[in-house]
Amino acid sequence: MNLRTLVVNGFKSFAETKIDFPDGITAVVGPNGTGKSNIVDAILWAMGEQSVKSLRSERMEDVIFNGTEQRKPMGMVEASLVFSDVTPQELEPVSALVEGLEQTTDVMITRRLYRDRDSEYYFNKIACRLKDIRGFLWNARAGTRGQSVIEQGNIE
Repeated sequence: MNLRTLVVNGFKSFAETKIDFPDGITAVVGPNGTGKSNIVDAILWAMGEQSVKSLRSERMEDVIFNGTEQRKPMGMVEASLVFSDVTPQELEPVSALVEGLEQTTDVMITRRLYRDRDSEYYFNKIACRLKDIRGFLWNARAGTRGQSVIEQGNIE
């Protein structure tokens, strides 16, 4: 399974952003202050990260875009991850959600948060539980606690 695309609407410093990850991408690099850590935070958040400390925030609502001089603050945040080359074995934990769909090797997981509500989760645009997302990621050997995402300051 490979991460192909990150789409964020209203996540931290990103009002609307789409990032494609072609084959061979193993790191996000660039000058200080360009949003590299926010990209990783968005990936972790979409995967279901619950620790605000891991997201470098004080409250979960802090991940919602607060606006700029040119753009208004947003009332919600949404982040989607598109994975390709997903195997049937990796889909087993979410088999009830993909039942009846054509055989696919691409899937999308989405997390949405409004300022005054709990998070909502979607698997291929079908409402689901965080437990479903975590089960899928666990089977794919991905997730917020493994070695699939190494956060800033965690390399010696």
